[in-house]
Amino acid sequence: DTLRDEVTRTVRHELAHHLGADELGVRELGL
Repeated sequence: DTLRDEVTRTVRHELAHHLGADELGVRELGL
């Protein structure tokens, strides 16, 4: 499901930011 995949990706991306990753760090994690 495309919407579910997009929501999951966004939540993981924002969670990584919350845990202290900057944009480059988030990209390195593949998020």
